[in-house]
Amino acid sequence: MNTTLLSKSARNITLASTLLLMAGCAAQKKPAPAPPPHHPAPTSQCPANLPKHIVSLTQGYAICLPANVHAGSASGLPAGSFVYTGFSVPAGTNLERKQLNIQPGSDDNLQSATPFGHLTAGGVTFQRMKEGDAGAGHREEHIIYIWTHAGKKLYFDFGLYSVNPGVFDPPNRPKEFNEPAQVHSTEEIMRTFSRVH
Repeated sequence: MNTTLLSKSARNITLASTLLLMAGCAAQKKPAPAPPPHHPAPTSQCPANLPKHIVSLTQGYAICLPANVHAGSASGLPAGSFVYTGFSVPAGTNLERKQLNIQPGSDDNLQSATPFGHLTAGGVTFQRMKEGDAGAGHREEHIIYIWTHAGKKLYFDFGLYSVNPGVFDPPNRPKEFNEPAQVHSTEEIMRTFSRVH
């Protein structure tokens, strides 16, 4: 037998085997990579008025906030706390600012808080509390949503900080802010809550 012919045949067989092997590998579907642990797949989009999607993988939740809200300093709060400031407040009223503290452990504002019903969102029923405090020139109210999960508590504490309109002369007195509307806005935010693990 001719060695050149034998060598060409061996190359053709090797080439054919390689092509068959490559075709078999290409046809074989590779399983999709598993998502990283605790990485939530969004179950729903945030509504247009609450476009900022906040996810805490360590605490296991996601929530939507207004676009103008930004992270603030959580100094003085328990480790793992988050503060969000920059909420819009109604112009021409005594409401000066609104803030959301999300904190694990305990919330000092609960010491004098009273029960304020419940709210269910994302398969979780939150206990809701209300607390208020006033000084000579200011008022502070807190609407607090409590999530108990795996024996731990997480507090979503919406603080409403206003001036006391009673200290102003009538011509300079700001209009009282609409408290039910502010409570409704906290409910609207909390209704975007979802668990991520």
